[in-house]
Amino acid sequence: MSRRRSDNSWRTALRDARSTSSDQQLRELVKYLARRAADEDHESWLQRQRKKKLKETKNPPKPH
Repeated sequence: MSRRRSDNSWRTALRDARSTSSDQQLRELVKYLARRAADEDHESWLQRQRKKKLKETKNPPKPH
């Protein structure tokens, strides 16, 4: 009985260690993906601003 109990505790410890590392890897992946999405959003925002400015310089608004 004691032998079986110790095996289970080792299995539990190994499983916990593995789950912790995979949780950490998952967190790092989520951070990476979030950073990439934010960078892409920022780039597209910059592109929209540039296009808007180009339109304004080509066709300046007429005074009323």
